[in-house]
Amino acid sequence: MQDDLRETASFARHDRRIVSLLLTKPGTALGNGVLALFPALGAAVFHVGAFGVGLLYAARGVGALIGPVLGRRLLWGREGRIRLLVLASTLMFGLAYAAFSAVSWFPLAVVLVAIAHVGGSMNSTLSSFALQSATPDGIRGRVLSVDFMFSTLSLGVSQLVAAGLATTMDAPQAALCIAGIVITYGTLWWTFSGNLSARRTTSPHAKRG
Repeated sequence: MQDDLRETASFARHDRRIVSLLLTKPGTALGNGVLALFPALGAAVFHVGAFGVGLLYAARGVGALIGPVLGRRLLWGREGRIRLLVLASTLMFGLAYAAFSAVSWFPLAVVLVAIAHVGGSMNSTLSSFALQSATPDGIRGRVLSVDFMFSTLSLGVSQLVAAGLATTMDAPQAALCIAGIVITYGTLWWTFSGNLSARRTTSPHAKRG
């Protein structure tokens, strides 16, 4: 496994696109800690019970269903848009949750959660598509495994950050802070990422799947 990770790291260093794409999913994954705040927000801000909190989680699922379909339509035949769409989807997630942290009308909160996760799922789908397009067959599985590792690690970090913030401030402020992290990350990613064209990188080391 260590050899696989070293080989993947060596491959990524030769193509800045791969590094940029591997750092795409953490942009929205770092914001998923907001989900841990739903019960507190439901009780303290929206004054809804378990059914209302369930609606917030359901809205997240609806957004996750719509995002990949929308991303495909926006990208179809125009792969050069990937970088712009990744930025837009990341900012959609962050800005929707920033607005979510400021509202007290529950129906609007549900809509904002759905919008946020349209962006989140679009981000994930586009980055996976771009990675699969950019990597050769022999190393694709290892690159996607590292991509999943970064995403999962970011999700865990976000949950810990949300828990820490919830002990020092109220839930809406914590949600706003997490949204700010996502917006900042997306802006930095855009600044340091380069061209994300779909041309495939060849690797002399990529002999195994």
